[in-house]
Amino acid sequence: MLKKCDFVVQLDHVSDGEAAMEWSRTCHEQKRRPDLVILELNLPMRSGHEVLQSIRSNEATCCLPVIVMSSSASTSDVGRAYEFQANSPVRKPGDLDQLFEVVRMIERIWLGTVTLPPS
Repeated sequence: MLKKCDFVVQLDHVSDGEAAMEWSRTCHEQKRRPDLVILELNLPMRSGHEVLQSIRSNEATCCLPVIVMSSSASTSDVGRAYEFQANSPVRKPGDLDQLFEVVRMIERIWLGTVTLPPS
């Protein structure tokens, strides 16, 4: 969906929580930081909460804006996301058209309106 957005974006995609943890470590080692992370909460191998904790404990990635997406409506999931300093927990809608609209809103707000931290 982000590939179709109005902004030029370079996407890094990982398939599971373990790969996301490795991605976080690699960012730290290479002293590189993306502008935005969209993190699925329900990942195989490691939870999104674990990945978020790793991102926040890493000097190179601790200030990254992190949007946590989940189909879960659990207040404990949302609470834990905020506890681990997610910038925006977002409920993922079940309908594809609504999901595209959510992605467009993230794009407009986080890539078009918000002043991102310096790299």
